[in-house]
Amino acid sequence: MVAAAMLAVGAPKPAKAANIFWDANGAAVGTGGAGTWLNAGSPSWVNAGAATSITGTDPAIDYAFTANDIGYFTGEGAEVTLGENITVGG
Repeated sequence: MVAAAMLAVGAPKPAKAANIFWDANGAAVGTGGAGTWLNAGSPSWVNAGAATSITGTDPAIDYAFTANDIGYFTGEGAEVTLGENITVGG
């Protein structure tokens, strides 16, 4: 009975991608900016979910990318330094 119930549920659906924007100045007006990208400890990302832009005033967070996420570098042009080996997309 349990096996039949598990088959009815089916396989889990893959996670949907999120649109993640680099925003080193955090909640200050504007997007982009210079900074160092680390796998952990660089609160410079804004998760826009399915949106394709950000306001530039959202608080930035420390974000761990998944294989389906899309990273955007928009706004103020500046140097983003890779502080360690970064793997995106698996």
